[in-house]
Amino acid sequence: MADTKALRAFVPKGRESSTLSRGTAKQYLYILMYSVYILRSLKNPKKTYVGLTIKDKSLRLDEHNKGLSRFTKVDRPWELIYFENFYCKLCSEKREQFLKSGFGYRFRKMILENYDKLR
Repeated sequence: MADTKALRAFVPKGRESSTLSRGTAKQYLYILMYSVYILRSLKNPKKTYVGLTIKDKSLRLDEHNKGLSRFTKVDRPWELIYFENFYCKLCSEKREQFLKSGFGYRFRKMILENYDKLR
């Protein structure tokens, strides 16, 4: 079990407490998990979308499929093909930037090829 003092670092400012219980700290730790994900359009399989969220991945996918995101509205429906979880916001933002870069595009292409083989 993780130390409560270590988990306090993940608690939002203004919510600190000297009586922070382990259960409360674990809730904050779960809430503050960032996910970088790759979606593929079922309408146009060559279209992919890279995103970052703090929400549950299935809820975020539903939002994309309902057309609530202007960038993914046109090519819906989408399927989740890959995701990575991070505790650090900066690390997740850097990973999202990488996946949107030239080398990241090649990495996404490799993921898509392997995803199709596994299906």
